[in-house]
Amino acid sequence: MAHFRGARGARFLTRCLLLVAALAARGQAAPGGDAQGLRFFDIPALPLAEALQRFTASTGHSGLYDSGLVAGRRSRGVAGHYTAESALRLMLGDSGLQARYGSPDTFTLAAVATAAPGLAETLAARQRYYGKLQAAMRALLCGDPDVRPGSYRAAVSLWFGDSGQVRRVRLLDSTGSPERDQLLTQRLGRLKLDEAAPPGVGQPITFVIRPGQAAATGDCLA
Repeated sequence: MAHFRGARGARFLTRCLLLVAALAARGQAAPGGDAQGLRFFDIPALPLAEALQRFTASTGHSGLYDSGLVAGRRSRGVAGHYTAESALRLMLGDSGLQARYGSPDTFTLAAVATAAPGLAETLAARQRYYGKLQAAMRALLCGDPDVRPGSYRAAVSLWFGDSGQVRRVRLLDSTGSPERDQLLTQRLGRLKLDEAAPPGVGQPITFVIRPGQAAATGDCLA
């Protein structure tokens, strides 16, 4: 998934936790893979943030990581046929980071040196929370034809209160329609999870809604 690239948004995203989660149609979720899960990758050595953008865009996978964690790091180049997990492992190379998949298409990043007792449980709690958030956003947006993902792109930041209710919504860039901007902000303001964010989850949480082909949007819940 591509990150928000506007200058104002780029500065903003460096200060928050990124939820790189594609709210896209099932037909887009995993393009190009064969029956064994192999797909062709051609991602050169790049600043790691950019390489991860290309990886998530090409695979439909979601990455959950703090933007500060990847700042100043570079990826290894990956060229050839690999599974997504193998390609990501090669890409991280000597970056000092490792990826952990909590579901077939969602991974977290952590510094190798921080592997310590309790870290796995902490990461698992965050991952469960992000999974709930992503599912709640899909249910909220996909059920509303006025803001249904598929025809627009948006980057949005959410702040949550201790009760799990959204207390602030910030649209980082227009969806292309002032009316839809207002509706999207209103709808997301109704979002409520059944738990507070676990320790270590930064505020705000930022996510990106990507446009998709019209033919692929018949099944919004990927």
